[in-house]
Amino acid sequence: MHLPNANKGLIYKVIGLPSNIILIPRSEALVRTSALNNIKTSISLCTALDAVEDSMRSSQERGGAKNVIREKKRKYSCVGTQSCRATTGIRGIHYALSKTDPIHQERILKYFRGIEHLFEMYVDTDQIRLIHEAIKLVDAKTFTIPSRQVHSQIRDAESSRIYGAFASGVNVYLNSHSDKDFTYCATSIHMREEYTMIHKIVAYFAFPKLGIAIPLRPGDVLFFNPKEEHCISSRCDNTDEIYCMSLYLKSDNIGLNDNSIPLSQTQELLLNQYNTGKN
Repeated sequence: MHLPNANKGLIYKVIGLPSNIILIPRSEALVRTSALNNIKTSISLCTALDAVEDSMRSSQERGGAKNVIREKKRKYSCVGTQSCRATTGIRGIHYALSKTDPIHQERILKYFRGIEHLFEMYVDTDQIRLIHEAIKLVDAKTFTIPSRQVHSQIRDAESSRIYGAFASGVNVYLNSHSDKDFTYCATSIHMREEYTMIHKIVAYFAFPKLGIAIPLRPGDVLFFNPKEEHCISSRCDNTDEIYCMSLYLKSDNIGLNDNSIPLSQTQELLLNQYNTGKN
């Protein structure tokens, strides 16, 4: 898909259904993430992602149904809330963040908030209401950094509002796959250089079944339905070093990864309404 005017953005949707793909107008994306003509912002985010990567003890991949191709000695890191293994519950603080300098933690959390601001500006209204009500209904955990955790109590203002975790990698490309996420994934590309409105395209985000490939410039923000088959391409220029960063909220977060928790009265009422609507 050719986008000669990066500031137009785009939306792909089927009539009667929520939007499948939303590319934010470039000027809005850069302003809301403080990246327009501010090289310090892009460098600090890339440095923060490197710092978290350095804290990782081993390479990780998001699930076993996809292959991640990356350069040697570079990790594909998934950091944030995650389902506990071999037991119930959701782990709120990732161990890698605990070992990362608070300055870098704060930078990443700031980026989360910028992306979530764009989410609330451009995503379909019913989808915005759905995610906020779901998180509130089950008191789901979202992305929180250790430097904001005081006496094991986390206030709403000290964590993200929508997303639970992020995945990042340097010079990665993925095979086509779908994800079991609860809401739109937010993907962006970053480089250690100044972002401008006329920056060159550095990679493509593709939706094979739809026959769509979205050109991405550093700092662009793309929201998409994670249940739609998707993948990111290799770099357009092998001399570039690009950071791919995706924010997501796993469906397990909303289910709390624990079927033994009894439903509240409100949850029972909503479940009955849902079952009634299906019949």
